[in-house]
Amino acid sequence: MHDLTVVTVVLNDVAGLRRTLDSMRSVLSAGELVQHVIIDGGSVDGTGDVAREYADSEFAESVVVVSERDAGLYDAMNKGLALANGRYVLFLNADDEISGPEVFSIVLERLRTVQPVWLISRTAFLNEVRDIVGISENMPFSRWRHLLGLQMHAHPSTIVRRDVLVELGGFNYDLADFAADWDVVVQVARKAPKPVEVDDVLSLFAAGGLSERRIADTHKVLGRIRDVRLGGRPGIRLLNGLWTGLLDWRLHQKLTAGSI
Repeated sequence: MHDLTVVTVVLNDVAGLRRTLDSMRSVLSAGELVQHVIIDGGSVDGTGDVAREYADSEFAESVVVVSERDAGLYDAMNKGLALANGRYVLFLNADDEISGPEVFSIVLERLRTVQPVWLISRTAFLNEVRDIVGISENMPFSRWRHLLGLQMHAHPSTIVRRDVLVELGGFNYDLADFAADWDVVVQVARKAPKPVEVDDVLSLFAAGGLSERRIADTHKVLGRIRDVRLGGRPGIRLLNGLWTGLLDWRLHQKLTAGSI
């Protein structure tokens, strides 16, 4: 069994997959007990060939590649989870990168020594030309701030014990139209003890620019997740709607003031 499985899903993105694989090569070259599972959704642009070439390299014993059509992003991520044999799982999609082997080694050591349910670190957000335009402000961890939509943990820097993800059922297809990956992190944060924190940038996330629209979507997506998870109780749904509206107003004030 590996200490950690990194799952990468991709579809028709040769350049993005190459960037992800280049960052993972530095990790695998260090001899860490890391498995890399790549789920290609049946690409027709040569992406699958890049993945298979990587799997046939000196890292062959640590790499698993599946190339076939799937039902979308979260179906692919669930396939990757099913193939993972690491004690922990990290989802690092194509075009995202590990920041470097040094921080990765620190993370693995914390996983081995502390053996937490989950671990969080920081994410650097990249724009279209791959300049860093922001770093996640997700520490120190606060369960209530997270569940209320005031603190987010990006999945490329969130590591969860595999058996916990399996127990949660993986990624919920009822939420596949907007943010099943965020939902998994919400469920872990709600049920598990506080995470171990590594206050370093673990991953580079290709956000495509931190536009106002992207920032504004965060609390609305979490509001929809709460709606789905809380069911049809009108009073709770009303409170959730009021809270989401308040966050929307708060964000609008910040954008107007130029503080974001």
